[in-house]
Formats: sequence, C-alpha cells, structure tokens
Amino acid sequence: MGVVAACVTLAVALFYDFWTPAVFLAGHDTFTHDYLMWEWGWGKSSHLARPLVEPLPLRRFPFVASFAFCPFYPLAWVSAALPTSLAITVQYALHIALGAVGFYVFARTMRVQPPAAALVALLYEVSGHVVTLAFPGHLAKVQAIAWLPWAMAAASRRAATLNRWT
Repeated sequence: MGVVAACVTLAVALFYDFWTPAVFLAGHDTFTHDYLMWEWGWGKSSHLARPLVEPLPLRRFPFVASFAFCPFYPLAWVSAALPTSLAITVQYALHIALGAVGFYVFARTMRVQPPAAALVALLYEVSGHVVTLAFPGHLAKVQAIAWLPWAMAAASRRAATLNRWT
C-alpha cells in the first residue's frame, strides 16, 4: 500500500497549481478541444438536450464516439460531478498514478525487487514522455498509456502460466 500512496502523492504534487476549479490546466489541446467537449458533454452548460452529433460547425462527428469525451469509459464518469477544470486535473492525476502503480505491478511480475519496482513506478510519473503529454493537454493519450503496464503485466503472467504447462 505504500507504493500506491507514493504514486498518488507524486501525481497530486505534479498538479499542485491546478487543484482548484478557478485554475485550468491550459494545454493547447485541452483548451481548444477537450474542455469544450467536457463542458458541453457532461451537462455543465446551459443545454438541456444532448444530440448525438457534436454541435460545433464543420465538426459533425458522432459526439458519443469522441476520444476526448469518452462517456462510456467508467473512469471519466467522475467528470460529471466536478467542475470541468478540476475534473480534467483529476483525470490527469488519476491516470498518471494508475500507470505508475501498473508499472510497479509489471516490474514485480518480472521479479524486480520491491524497492527497485517502486523506483520504476515513480520514474514513470516524472518521465519525459508522461510530462510532455500531460502539460500540453493530451488527456486521451495519458489515459491510454496508463493501461499499458497493466496489459504488459497480464501478458507476462499469462506467458509464465503457459511456460509452466509446457
């Protein structure tokens, strides 16, 4: 449990300036695309009815199929209860911590000792790739890569199980 707490603490600390609804994590993609979709899609605007097609001119793609809005992704549902700017910050921190814990689990499946596995998890959170995705506003990418170490851990465990049978 100490590793999970450390990963969450570091993820929260990375976004220390953004833990208020008054401050918005204003990456280019987040502001021009994600913020508008989340604000409108999670019902925080004055619209009462939600059509299935995005209302913005010249962008008539199915709204519910958007990679930015993701209404069928359970971890995005927290957005319905929070102000949009805070919801986006929560999504970044949640997924960065989720990915870090996943890397700890993956490292342990590869028989890395716990202190070194914890270091792997924390280094993931501050890696150049994660930081350069989070702060310019690439939320969908941060959400997607958070599940990569979990998939690798599952594949590693499955391979180990198959090797025992042969």
